[in-house]
Amino acid sequence: MFEVKNFEGKNKKIVEIVSDVSIYGLLKRVGNNNLKVLLPLELCIGKFDYINDYSRIELKKYTKYVSTIEEGPFENGYNFKYEFNKLKVFLKDADKIRVWSSHLDCDDYCLLLFICNYFSNKNISVLFSEEFNWYVTTCTKLDKTEINEFVKKEHILKKYEMEQYKKEWEKIVNENTELRFMINGSVKSVNIDYFDNEVLERLKKFGEVNIYSLVADLMGNPIVPFVHYSDYIYLYLINRLIDNKFIKKIQKDDKIFVKINEMGD
Repeated sequence: MFEVKNFEGKNKKIVEIVSDVSIYGLLKRVGNNNLKVLLPLELCIGKFDYINDYSRIELKKYTKYVSTIEEGPFENGYNFKYEFNKLKVFLKDADKIRVWSSHLDCDDYCLLLFICNYFSNKNISVLFSEEFNWYVTTCTKLDKTEINEFVKKEHILKKYEMEQYKKEWEKIVNENTELRFMINGSVKSVNIDYFDNEVLERLKKFGEVNIYSLVADLMGNPIVPFVHYSDYIYLYLINRLIDNKFIKKIQKDDKIFVKINEMGD
């Protein structure tokens, strides 16, 4: 089972909040002794129907094609109420929340909006990864040798800034689409079929190809510059096109290949 704890650190005065297990582990390796909180809410995908209950049950719909996903940060059934109740207890005595974020990564940025919405009465600061290096699209791409310099980029949020982030959060919750990504530093909310044509065009260039090779190409060469999704999201988008008969799936031994479903196939 997944052994990473969602809370770790002795100094409870500063609470470090991250969206991904990679940066969570990195902060532990560099000796960050503040309370570190892992909240892998995956806010770039799925509607927000249950978000006020700290539930991301919607993610089950998208992660079903990745057999190992239950070994990851979703092992608690996609419900984060326990984590948020525990966080609220810690925040009673904390001096500051620091969110590790990015204007180029939707999960990281939406987590900042989420925290500002629910904890606007607290002192909140933020670190934006691209301010350290434009090509560091998310904090997970930081090297441990860069952390000490990176934290010097910290922004202490003013009240009006937190209010602005709260309004941004309310906007995307009201839009309540299935997919989101960052464009020009803002969240763009779109329908789940938004990238269908681009995925199909990418597949046309390959002809018949292993499904995981197509996923790897989409991850390595994103449709929108700097917009990177996890493998399970691309697998969902591809399998959705299979279900809708736009892509044909071919089973070869224990491997799955895909190609455009031409008329008559």
